[in-house]
Amino acid sequence: MAENKKGKITLEDLGYGSGLQSKKRFINKNGSLNVERTGFSNWTLYHQLTEASWIGFFMYVIFYYVLVNSIFAIVYLLIGVESFGGVDSGKLVENFSQTFFFSVQTFTTVGYGMMNPIGMAANWVASLEALVGLLSAAVATGLLFSRFSRPVAQILYSKNAVIAPFQNGKAFMIRVANTRDNKIMNLEAKISATWHEEVNGEEIRKYALLKLERDRVFLFPLSWTIVHPLNEESPFYTKGEEELEKMNVEFLVMLEGYDESYNQMIYSNTSYTCEEIIWNAKFKIMFHSNNEKGTILELDKINNIELIDEIL
Repeated sequence: MAENKKGKITLEDLGYGSGLQSKKRFINKNGSLNVERTGFSNWTLYHQLTEASWIGFFMYVIFYYVLVNSIFAIVYLLIGVESFGGVDSGKLVENFSQTFFFSVQTFTTVGYGMMNPIGMAANWVASLEALVGLLSAAVATGLLFSRFSRPVAQILYSKNAVIAPFQNGKAFMIRVANTRDNKIMNLEAKISATWHEEVNGEEIRKYALLKLERDRVFLFPLSWTIVHPLNEESPFYTKGEEELEKMNVEFLVMLEGYDESYNQMIYSNTSYTCEEIIWNAKFKIMFHSNNEKGTILELDKINNIELIDEIL
């Protein structure tokens, strides 16, 4: 983003700069930035736990749970099993099993009572573990709430973009749909393009915010085919398939709307490279009417296309 002479904000380089010559895509299909940071890492556990997948999150929780209880079980062993009542002293493995499960009961404040500390050292360590367990439960509860309450846009994008007939010409089109039953209002779409271009014998990267046939829908109940007409106002008006590939064009898609369930704004983005564009094709209809159920939206048909004769 940069300011023009009148002081208004204009879309110039999306923050990448015109000198970037990378042939890799800028935005991955899942919407993440294709940027690897090296030299300095500002890693935080909270960010890692809130951004991780659900499987990854529970793997972290299980690892922490086993690790903490194993550490306290070893401490109890070092104190000596004779400092606990209800212990059947035996081999090392048996003793560790008993102290581990005692640690679990103390950590979770269950306290079945079959094993109890009777020495001063054992009581102090058990008290410390109870405190650690309470704090851990509070943190885990906060993380779960944060993950559940965070607004996440479940927008489904078509696997490919198409170049299809449009108003006596052609247009670049993608299709999106909401995979959830929640209501998204005032959904706005923006498509930017970035490509390589030779200027004065030097190859630079250029950017453009593309004009859309329609950039907003008030409601988003069905699928939405987002259309960029390839007319005189488009930077790709006279470009063919080979020319776009040579220019290494990437179309960056950004969606923004209001989610009524979360009462918050939601955002979603992805990108399409030349390899993901199908020429002379159009999307098949993915919804139909039903007398009993009303309108049926078939999400599994979002990628269905049909090839057509070459567009003039």
